[in-house]
Amino acid sequence: MVPPEVDPATIDGGFFINSLRNVAIASQDFATVTPVNEGIFPALKGLGVSSAFLQYPKGSVNPSHTHPRGTELLFILEGTLDVGLLDTKDKLFTQTLKTGDLFVFPKSLVHFQINRKHETVTALASFSSSNPGTVRLPNNLFKSNIADDVLQKSFGVNQYAIQLN
Repeated sequence: MVPPEVDPATIDGGFFINSLRNVAIASQDFATVTPVNEGIFPALKGLGVSSAFLQYPKGSVNPSHTHPRGTELLFILEGTLDVGLLDTKDKLFTQTLKTGDLFVFPKSLVHFQINRKHETVTALASFSSSNPGTVRLPNNLFKSNIADDVLQKSFGVNQYAIQLN
């Protein structure tokens, strides 16, 4: 399928490739997520899929988040990674993944990943949507101007815990 704005006569094999070589790690505390979607890889346009290349330096986390419009399938390319998934009944499922393992995070469920080992972990996430969206709960809750008293009552903590972030 060729996007309508692309002249099929100008397409060669290069249209169908996107390189993730030499992607720099942006943070030592958080996973570096490099999206692969139709905005940066036009060959995906109209196919209803997207992907992301993830790098987890030692001790880093991909904080609790959801994808409201797509299921995620995470494939560990190299390393060992701990993952967690919360279902709709607040049951936590955790697993330690190793090179070659796959883990599915169903659409809209809260999940996270953390690298507790000493080597960088690399992974590839595939999504069932061209735009799965990401709602990062720490940012969504604590950097959204929700009143402190609402957060205090919601989490059952005092003002000092809310102000620590």
